[in-house]
Amino acid sequence: MPYIPLEAHLPGITGLLEYRKDSAAPIRELTQILLRGPSSLTEAARALIATVVSHRNQCTFCVTAHTAYRSTGQGMMYGISFHYL
Repeated sequence: MPYIPLEAHLPGITGLLEYRKDSAAPIRELTQILLRGPSSLTEAARALIATVVSHRNQCTFCVTAHTAYRSTGQGMMYGISFHYL
């Protein structure tokens, strides 16, 4: 079984992205473009979409990461709170 030593304080994919920053660069760039780049959707709308997709994929780490966006004070959008997803 393959083993990659990960930092305990970096759960999920975050540890892998930090372990190999060179190979993680493309996905980090894509994430920034999709969630924060120019778009007709607001960042809050994109965060909500990412949260719903993560929830449907049953990825606890991703749901937690995307719902953390609500702690910035922008978690309410169109009367829907990320808290209830």
